[in-house]
Amino acid sequence: MRDFEYETFREDKKHTEVAFPYNTYLCSIPLDFSSVPVHWHEEMEILYIEGRGYSVEVDTYDVTTEEPSFYFLNQEQLHSVELSADCLEYAMLFRPDMLSFSSYDLTQQQLLLPLLGQKLLFPSRIPLAPPAGQELKTSLLPLLKSAPAPSAVSLLHAKAVLLETIAILSSHELFLSSESGSGRDSQRILTIKRLLSYIHENYT
Repeated sequence: MRDFEYETFREDKKHTEVAFPYNTYLCSIPLDFSSVPVHWHEEMEILYIEGRGYSVEVDTYDVTTEEPSFYFLNQEQLHSVELSADCLEYAMLFRPDMLSFSSYDLTQQQLLLPLLGQKLLFPSRIPLAPPAGQELKTSLLPLLKSAPAPSAVSLLHAKAVLLETIAILSSHELFLSSESGSGRDSQRILTIKRLLSYIHENYT
């Protein structure tokens, strides 16, 4: 997805360090910002948004709902967010390779390596409804709401929670196969990326 024609939408901000490859953010309105324009980055991102009057777009698809939800943004996916004054957004960005193991077992073979190779994709949205949403609320949400000081212990805890998140999504068969997406959709997204780049170069 690192097509030259949408390189201008790559976010320049550095979110993570090599020794501590994840970060969390709490965003509120109007103290922080009301919107995040279309962009992409190499990190995986997980959002939890509560409140009304917000929208989330992923590769130009509106995936918004009125209920509190988790949003999963795969590596290098174009996305944008708009929030109202009633919203709170919790965000976590991390480098997926932080979850990889040197040992080759069923977990590595069937889940982690396909995720790293983007053959498996996270679903765009998981509502707070049971069963998966409630399980994520118990395990994942506290991590998104935390802001730990960088340490080996806090990093190990984050890895454990993210691995549990993968286990939850896999147990409910919520991962998507990139090979199941239609070629028409892939071409549509590429065309939109080129159009966005043209607008950015000629009208901004």
